[in-house]
Amino acid sequence: MRRCQTFRRLAIFVLGCCIAEMAVADVGPRQGSESIPELFNTAPLVVRGEVAAVRRIKTIDGEFNGRRTKVGVFNALVNVDRVYKGALSGESVPITFVRPEGTECTVSICETLSVGEYDLFFLAESDSSLRLLDKFFGRFPISRLGSEAEGSGIDRLRNDLIAGLLDTDESQSLANIELFGALEQVSSDEPLLRLLPSADILKRAAIYEALLRLHDYTMLPQTGEVFEKPDADARLRALQYRITYQISEVRSGAAVPALLLLSQSRSPVLRMSVIHALRHIADLQSAPVFIKALDDPEPLIRYDAVLGLATLQRDWDLAPSLEVFHQNEAKYIRAWKKWWTESGKAMYVTPSSPPQR
Repeated sequence: MRRCQTFRRLAIFVLGCCIAEMAVADVGPRQGSESIPELFNTAPLVVRGEVAAVRRIKTIDGEFNGRRTKVGVFNALVNVDRVYKGALSGESVPITFVRPEGTECTVSICETLSVGEYDLFFLAESDSSLRLLDKFFGRFPISRLGSEAEGSGIDRLRNDLIAGLLDTDESQSLANIELFGALEQVSSDEPLLRLLPSADILKRAAIYEALLRLHDYTMLPQTGEVFEKPDADARLRALQYRITYQISEVRSGAAVPALLLLSQSRSPVLRMSVIHALRHIADLQSAPVFIKALDDPEPLIRYDAVLGLATLQRDWDLAPSLEVFHQNEAKYIRAWKKWWTESGKAMYVTPSSPPQR
């Protein structure tokens, strides 16, 4: 029973925030997984502007989530401030979207546009009308601030995102931080780093996550502070999840010193992501951390530590499947501790100083 409870708690790392962010009946991609370059290259038209009007065009018999149902067809008129890609015949664009009737949208993710919202739109043509390129990633909140710098295409979008980082509206600034990270590759991360000295914990968390998405690990040691508040609000909890996901995906040897430092965190989800990343990087410095993790209270961390040691030593006989590990965990824990005492410890040197930024 205790083991089952532990695994349910750890499942928060894998699924919890996904469920919080996505509707149960219509699971979508992970929030923060959008790629601006990919969306930009795919969409024929990329603009930003304000929704000025929304009207129902008709109701039809359609399909939603594999079920036949009544579907409302709507048209939203967007007054465009910026055109990043494509051409317009006027100063506004009509966007068609559909929504099922009834209560379906209370448990499923549905397309919707509301009067007054200001977004970045990635649009495509469908049946002689415009639609969102993707129901999950077809539009994003964005600051109304813009740059006066010369540029076109995605370069102009990047300049506008940088300008919007300084928006005094917290929600707009946070939106631009996320989008800046979603650029995936930039010439300089300085616009984000300049925000850190005066940023509160929520904004710092957003910046840390954006830097990780940009493969900038200079602030990786500081990400641990995001997990020091167990009573964090929902927005911070969502960013905690996204940070742990990004850390678990780190594959750069340059990040190892910071990861070794973070492996000492009191947060089980942070330790889990760190040990997972170290396992895949397979740097020799990680061996002492893996040995310590063999006694971690969390079973999935112990399992990743076993696989990390097996990867370092290329000893696949001591690299069980998860199911086999659970059936006889003590066997593998004892084997690796025995190896460490008899020969492993002499082969590896524990870092004597914390990693340098």
